[in-house]
Amino acid sequence: MAKLDFKKLPQYKAKKTIDVQKIPPQNYLAFDGSGYPGDDNKEWAAAIPALYAASYAIRMSHKAGNAPKGYQEYTVGPLEGLWWVDGAKSKEDFRQAPKSEWKWTIMIPQPEFVTKQVAQQFIEQVRIKKPDIAVDKLYFKQLDEKLAVQVLYVGPYDEETETIDAMIKYAEDNGYAWAGDHHEIYLSDARRVAPEKLKTIIRHPVKSR
Repeated sequence: MAKLDFKKLPQYKAKKTIDVQKIPPQNYLAFDGSGYPGDDNKEWAAAIPALYAASYAIRMSHKAGNAPKGYQEYTVGPLEGLWWVDGAKSKEDFRQAPKSEWKWTIMIPQPEFVTKQVAQQFIEQVRIKKPDIAVDKLYFKQLDEKLAVQVLYVGPYDEETETIDAMIKYAEDNGYAWAGDHHEIYLSDARRVAPEKLKTIIRHPVKSR
């Protein structure tokens, strides 16, 4: 069986022009938090190592002799994030809200063989082996967005506003309404790529009006 690479799947490809795409259901390891991400955000700082520790524990399980049933070799997928503000009238109101009020779910996609039971098994393994990592906040999440307006954005995260506004207009002009949270897929490693070259899929689940 060929090695699975999430970035080569259709749902992890996007054009630089806005369009609508069908999105299949996806399993994740996830971590919830709030506030603006950064070094001074303790939840954010805890989320990233926890997600990667559990994801790589699953990824390398075949070498440790405890691979889950149906295991397939794969490349750990890209980091993704859902963003919102509680009580907002619009899914985009978080942009105007104080950053301290932002809520987020940061996630790493998992292959189909990673069920809730499998995820919990490896979260517990990491908890035992690496007690200093905040795996207690990790959980299994299924996301089924069905249909989404999306685009490949290239540039700094803080300069997405114009692109998001264009996506809102595109949805309205084509008879769609928002049906889920603002979703970003980080195809680039911000630690190694210059801000102006960062590649991000910006996605908004939609439904027909």
